[in-house]
Amino acid sequence: MLHRAGEIGDDIALELEDEEWQHLEDLPYLIGASRHVLMEQPGHIKLIRHVLELFQVPDTAYRVIAKDGSGAAMQRLQEAGFTAQYEAEAKAQLDSFVVHLAGRDSQYQSKDYGGLVLSRQADGIVRSGLELAVVVLVVGTITVI
Repeated sequence: MLHRAGEIGDDIALELEDEEWQHLEDLPYLIGASRHVLMEQPGHIKLIRHVLELFQVPDTAYRVIAKDGSGAAMQRLQEAGFTAQYEAEAKAQLDSFVVHLAGRDSQYQSKDYGGLVLSRQADGIVRSGLELAVVVLVVGTITVI
């Protein structure tokens, strides 16, 4: 993972629309308790897609799951090029996506989101959910700075 990180260079730049930059303010909340990588807004989805490409994570290494009943999340994930399943179909339950609302001292729990669940890999650049979580947070932080 560190070897690949050293090779990335200028490829780390992420193309986002003006309104999508604010989505990256949610960066600390994109990693769930079980290390599911959670995505609600287009900026979240683009960041995760970018990380998967940068670190050459094959499609076979992960599942993309939409929260049961969320047609909006399924549509956003599919439009981004992911093959997604609902929780019931995937026989999985996503971590909750709770975002702290700054300045309001309140929390918001999303119902329309999806998540990426990485399977443990014997080889490859990113081999576990922990490694993916670290990479997402680092790339997201560098992108915002």
